[in-house]
Amino acid sequence: MKRLAFVISSLGAGGAEKVLSLMSHYLAQKGISLTLISLGDSKSFYPLPAQAKIIALGECRSSKGVIDSLFQNLRRIQKLRQALRAARPDLILSFMTETNILSIIAAKSLGIPVIASEHTNYLWQPSRLWNRLRHLLYPLASATTLLTQRDKENHYGFLPQAKILPNPFDFPPLSPTPKEKIILGVGRLIKDKGFDRLIRAFSRISIGDYQLLIAGEGEERVRLEELIQSLGMEEKIHLLGSQKEIYPLYERASIFVLSSSMEGLSNALIEAMSMGCAVISFDCPYGPSEVITPQENGLLVPLHDEVALQEAMERLIQEEPLRQKLSQNAPKVRERFAIDRVMPQWEELMRSILDSTPSCSKES
Repeated sequence: MKRLAFVISSLGAGGAEKVLSLMSHYLAQKGISLTLISLGDSKSFYPLPAQAKIIALGECRSSKGVIDSLFQNLRRIQKLRQALRAARPDLILSFMTETNILSIIAAKSLGIPVIASEHTNYLWQPSRLWNRLRHLLYPLASATTLLTQRDKENHYGFLPQAKILPNPFDFPPLSPTPKEKIILGVGRLIKDKGFDRLIRAFSRISIGDYQLLIAGEGEERVRLEELIQSLGMEEKIHLLGSQKEIYPLYERASIFVLSSSMEGLSNALIEAMSMGCAVISFDCPYGPSEVITPQENGLLVPLHDEVALQEAMERLIQEEPLRQKLSQNAPKVRERFAIDRVMPQWEELMRSILDSTPSCSKES
């Protein structure tokens, strides 16, 4: 493979965007020519290889209704097809449901194989139309990758050939830095991340002198700030905004909490474990239970149960031997998710697709 195109909705601060950044650096070092196509603008939150070509389609605004959405997506497909025709990649790797569907349609007439990669679970996409299109068009992709076995078993019966491939992580060395009295949450400030539940649960803890830090940005910021003020917790709970260098926070935090209602395979959870945080997670669909072995490398609590979450945090604050045990065992996730272990699996998938594709990058 000489030329690869990534297609993604934006180059912002999300988990899929971080995966694209890591993958692109790894593959650029292998001498692969990369074209990064963003449906939005060209501004990237994460670093990208200097030699990669970035094409911004400028088509990431929110639609104003069904008709507007239809015409907007037709424009996206047209512009995406033009960009792909110019780039002439041997293979396309697209990210997330809607972008996957647009990529499959745009690439079909060009004869370019597509890997459709999911980075959340099936339930994250609430639109019946997009779900119908997923069932109709994903079988036309050369491969579809999912993050968890449970997601495949529960929702992808229509696509038995879907492959389970994890995201790669470029972990920094483990630091001997002493942990601080910090409970950490990381993620976009959106409703599904459940930071309101984490804030309320933390506010009821009366033991220990811990701070709650939440790193991320999003539409729920004002509501969360108002909640913190209403609870009188301005001195103990801090919203830090988006952080380009997140690992120093994991190094400092004693406890990490994942309060999401649903996840794919949480990048933040794996990053926190890799740096020796004692982790607590809601047992949400589907990722945490495939990473956490309860009482061994983390704690799982019932979904949306704020009392159980409060009690789990109090337990780790009080029980230092348990906290230390979880902290020592958690970094073993490095063996499973390190980039040098994961990317060869992706490279093998790409090779197998190209070997079975008679002709790529046809003109039409």
